[in-house]
Amino acid sequence: MKRALILLLALVAGLVLWWPLRLALPPGLVAAQVDGRLWQGRISAARMGGVALGDVDLGLAGAELLRGRLAWRLQGTRVAGLAWRSFAGLGADQLDARLDLAGASPLPLGEAGISGLSIAMAGGRCTAAQGSVVVATAVPGGPLQGALACRDGALLLPLVSADGRNKLDVSLQHGRWRAQVALGGIAADQRAAYQAAGFALADGALTRTLEGTW
Repeated sequence: MKRALILLLALVAGLVLWWPLRLALPPGLVAAQVDGRLWQGRISAARMGGVALGDVDLGLAGAELLRGRLAWRLQGTRVAGLAWRSFAGLGADQLDARLDLAGASPLPLGEAGISGLSIAMAGGRCTAAQGSVVVATAVPGGPLQGALACRDGALLLPLVSADGRNKLDVSLQHGRWRAQVALGGIAADQRAAYQAAGFALADGALTRTLEGTW
């Protein structure tokens, strides 16, 4: 029995050391190049959901194996923290990032700052979430701010400007996302341009709903 356990541990260690990193990437993450093995590697020009993550170096966090999950410490030009996956799901712990949303969304968004992001997803459902997000916008009212949360299995990110006139509610569940935006700070003489871009005027605010798969 003891010998069989030793052989099993040796097999697991061999897989960790030599399994190609590219085979462990989570759904939705693409890259120009993936180098290395599970224990250490580099992802070049990474993108998630159309958002650039830049170049990211990864190193296996060995202690996380005791929790039944593979986890990597990330250090890159745009993101840093811990990302993990297990038989039950995937997630991130204490992740910080600065992401440019301008070219990845039809909404008037700029750079997003993410602080202390920790999430856990299992079977496409959110089981735990925390962290703060600040998103720059190209509309009057200043940046949008909010905190991540889980509700009824959905990952939620409700964002609002300091003056309360602009709102963006984002939800993610079962690989699908939904974004609902309401802009109440747009001058009347500027509304036509937004309506031509797909916004509708409702109760004095310009609104739009976007949906897609992650």
